[in-house]
Amino acid sequence: MTEFVHLSNRGILALTGKDALDLLQGALTQDVRKLADTPLLYATHLTPQGKLVTDVFLWQQDDALMLDVHVDMLMPLAQSLNRYCVGMDVEFEDLSADYCVCADISPTPTHGCSDPRHTALGSRFYATQCPSSSSLDVYEAYRISLGIPDVFVDFPNQNFLPAELGLHHLNAIDFDKGCYVGQEVTTRLHRRGTPKKALYVLDAVLASVGSPITLESGTTTGKVGATAGDKTLAALQIRSADKPLFCQEEKIPTPRLSPIYPN
Repeated sequence: MTEFVHLSNRGILALTGKDALDLLQGALTQDVRKLADTPLLYATHLTPQGKLVTDVFLWQQDDALMLDVHVDMLMPLAQSLNRYCVGMDVEFEDLSADYCVCADISPTPTHGCSDPRHTALGSRFYATQCPSSSSLDVYEAYRISLGIPDVFVDFPNQNFLPAELGLHHLNAIDFDKGCYVGQEVTTRLHRRGTPKKALYVLDAVLASVGSPITLESGTTTGKVGATAGDKTLAALQIRSADKPLFCQEEKIPTPRLSPIYPN
């Protein structure tokens, strides 16, 4: 049975102009030149310190480069990118009113392009008219059950490095491409090995997004992410994951490392 979901919390930012590809090549963690062979890419935009600004999906449509981004991050992303295009021929346009961002999470998707993060997420497609669809909550519960983060939904404004949320396991970063904003920190962490934090799944419904997760001593060791159904994502210091953990003084279940990490 086909199951479409209208991802109503996503918008579309279009970039046109002869320098648009060069701008994104220097601003995103993915190799944008892959669009010559790959219909849909997943990437992140970072601060110079390597911290997440937002994640994006990227594809080419005619002479435009299209960015699928959380609606609340569309203008901040455009403003951030604009800082790097001095002297460049690039124009920005918000096309969120013209397109619906949709997912096909059917067992055998029939629409769009495979989600570049994980095959279990089916496909994404972009329509000028929204199809009849399941609730966004259905998609969020399914995504969280797979241990796959949505950066702005799960951890808004929390200054994570992409590796701390496992995004390097979701095809968000090309470690062989040339320079991009935040590359030095990202590459150094990759060469060093495992980051100090990782993404976990908790079999519990916790407090609001961003609430601290603490040790018995009261020391903060992580942050609560989004909850959907009976599961919650959390970003935790790896060394603390097997210790008693608390949220607002209530003990929480032992966290499980997200399935996105290799065995």
